[in-house]
Parts: sequence; structure tokens; C-alpha cells
Amino acid sequence: MFKTVLWDIDGTLLNFEKAEDKSLEELFRKYDIVCNEEMLDDYKQINKQYWAKIERHMIEREIALVSRFQEFFYSKGIMHIDCKKFNDEYQLALGRNFVVEDGALEICEKLAEMGVIQYAITNGSKVAQAIKIRKSNLDRYMRDEFISEELGYEKPDTRFFNIVRETTHYNPETTLVVGDGLTSDIRGANYAGLKCCWYNPRHMHNIEGVHVDYEIDHLLKLVEII
Repeated sequence: MFKTVLWDIDGTLLNFEKAEDKSLEELFRKYDIVCNEEMLDDYKQINKQYWAKIERHMIEREIALVSRFQEFFYSKGIMHIDCKKFNDEYQLALGRNFVVEDGALEICEKLAEMGVIQYAITNGSKVAQAIKIRKSNLDRYMRDEFISEELGYEKPDTRFFNIVRETTHYNPETTLVVGDGLTSDIRGANYAGLKCCWYNPRHMHNIEGVHVDYEIDHLLKLVEII
């Protein structure tokens, strides 16, 4: 039986894609920028590339978060946007526009009743994550929260998980990482020598070559593993 769960937040307990769309639409309207599916998809492709660079230590996080918008707006011929300000507003918007994933609060409550200790581990920004975790009521279930911006390292970096272990003193033999990100959560668990559960509601294929111990397509199915 697992006694400790390290939860990813965005894309796992919270539906990041819906929050992302809502936040971008809100800011595009504010800045009088055309907002359609093509614009959103093009931004997401650029954003994905920058997060991959962050995870591979190819670029500093603070630079990447601004550069992604610079590259996106430049590709659209939009030159008048202060991208640092835009990103700051975007982080706040993400905090406001959170969407709780189906079954998230229920599974956290169930694990709490079972005596499982739960922690949040996230690569999100301090501003957005702190707001989302509190307003979504997930903070009621988390013993502590570990945010990459505060730790100075991003998942899957082993240094991120080392800090979590040194702080919580979890037992690696009875600790489970749960997340949707193959290159961040699951690879990070592999690096840290922890068991992992891939949250895969879209039934995607594992093309990253990482080891997956468990796989679920709905959060409530985690009970069967714990």
C-alpha cells in the first residue's frame, strides 16, 4: 500500500487546457487580438516547445515564459505587446480561471480518509499555483506544496525531488507520483526511483520511452492502486 502521494497539479487535479483557453481568450479580448482556434493552437505549439526546453535545461524558466509570447506575437505580426506584462497578467488569469478535473476533490478526500499523506508537486508559477490550489480547495488535502519557481528546479530534475524528499522525509518504497506529464512527472519519478501512475484520460501512447508502473484514465481509479 502507498502511504504518500505526490500529486501533479496542472493537467491532473486541475484541467489546465480549459483554464489555458479561458485565460488566453480573456487577455486576447483585452488587447484586441483576434482569438480563434488557430491562434490558440499556434500558441500552444510554441508554448510546448519552450516547456520542453525548460525541462532539458536549455533555457531559464523566467526567460522562456516571456519568450514564448514574444515568438508567438512576432509570428502573427503583432509588435505592440509588452510580453513581460502580458505574461504577468496571464499568470494571474490562470489563477482565476482554474477548472477542477472530474473526480479530483473526491479522490483527494478518499485518500485522506485512508490516511494517505498528499503533497502537491508542480512546475507552475508561484503566483498562479498558490491561487489555484487555495481557491480550488485542494489545499485542504495537501500536507505541503512544492512549486518549481520556489525550489529553483523543474520536474523531472532529480534536484526537485531531492528537495521534496529532504523536506517531507517520505519513504520511497511507499510513495507514488501521479501526473499526466510523461516528460516531467513520470520521467521525474523514474529519475527519483519512485513508483509512478500516469494519468492518461485521452488514452495517448507513451512515445517518450519512460517507464510507467500504473496507468489510469479517471482519477477515482487511483483507489484501486493505493
